[in-house]
Amino acid sequence: MNNGQNPNENNNFSNNVLGSVENFNNINNVPMLEEVETLEVLDTNVVTDQNIDEQVPVMGNNNIPPVQPVKQPEPAYTNPQNINPMPGFEPTNTIGVTPPISLEPEKQPKKKKTSKVLFVILIVVVLFGVGFGTFYILKYTDILNNSTKITIVTKNLEVNINGELSSNINDYATVTGTDIKNCILEKEEANLKVVGSYQYKITCGEIYKTGTINVVDNTELIVEVQNVYKTKESTIDVKEFILNPNSEYTYEFVNGEEVNNILKGEFGEYTVKIKATKGEKTKEVEAKLIIMQYEIKGSLICKSNPQNLENSSTTKTLEESFVIVNDGDNGFGGITLEKHIFKFMDETEYSNYLTQYNSTGRLSIDNIEGTVVFDDANLTISISNYIPKDEIILKYGAENMINYRTIRSYFTDTLKYSCSFK
Repeated sequence: MNNGQNPNENNNFSNNVLGSVENFNNINNVPMLEEVETLEVLDTNVVTDQNIDEQVPVMGNNNIPPVQPVKQPEPAYTNPQNINPMPGFEPTNTIGVTPPISLEPEKQPKKKKTSKVLFVILIVVVLFGVGFGTFYILKYTDILNNSTKITIVTKNLEVNINGELSSNINDYATVTGTDIKNCILEKEEANLKVVGSYQYKITCGEIYKTGTINVVDNTELIVEVQNVYKTKESTIDVKEFILNPNSEYTYEFVNGEEVNNILKGEFGEYTVKIKATKGEKTKEVEAKLIIMQYEIKGSLICKSNPQNLENSSTTKTLEESFVIVNDGDNGFGGITLEKHIFKFMDETEYSNYLTQYNSTGRLSIDNIEGTVVFDDANLTISISNYIPKDEIILKYGAENMINYRTIRSYFTDTLKYSCSFK
């Protein structure tokens, strides 16, 4: 650099020996630049070679070459190689100081073998628990079974002998898990003509259940009676009062002595009691015993023409039987048996009425009830009732109900009935 000095001075400076003690001491006496006091000063006043040259004082001896200024080390933050890559804060008095480098390899922490073993054991326990839980669910529960369980609860049935069994499967069992229409009922084993217990079976897919049908004889004894007409001192049999006697029944008067006294008494109408017995079953009924003044000579029977029932192929015929007595004028005895005879063209309809009567002991056809007689050969049903004398006279007129002749004339000529005497 040229600072106004002789250019030869530069040559002398180059020829001087800098290694002498004197020069060394002089150099040491040269005041050094003060270190940067703060980070802010270093940041704003960057030290350069030119600045250092300008600030070095000139010594008194012009022959002594100027001492080259000693450069201060660059601050740590200006040297990228000295920047610590790890984040963090250091004390202020350590700024720019490079930490010592350790030549020993970093020691890695020893891995704990116990933790690995414990982890493996834990995994094994968890896998075992999951496996056992899955096994339990599949074997002992139906949580994964999508099919609905079918249950059949059967009923114990009771039916009277000679009765009928229902064909409705709901009367035999309660089924859940499927539509009962998918089930089959088997009841052919039951014999309704014999008292006893029989099994029936209901099958729904692969599931089936059996039930019991008890055939019992709870049917009430059927005993039908009719009026009996006798004169004084006549003999009588209890079966004369029974209409259609049953060979399995036995009949007797509840008070036989009372009946004998009636036959010896005054004229008139009396009530007698009759008992029917079948096994352990008994039934008592009442019948009419009429003691007449005159002996019965016979009956005049007059029959109407058949008439068709409404909405049916069945016909109805009215038959009136008038008792004629031996009073010297063949007079009307005051006893009338009115009978309605129904003739069926449909055998099924006839059988239905027969079944109804066998089950209940009663029957009503065309709003008519009374003593019933069945004729299977001719498919006819007769319903009979005794009509009191006053009611008959009111119905047909007193002048027409005097004796055999007046009665016959009225029914054949006026009502166009056919009449016969028996």
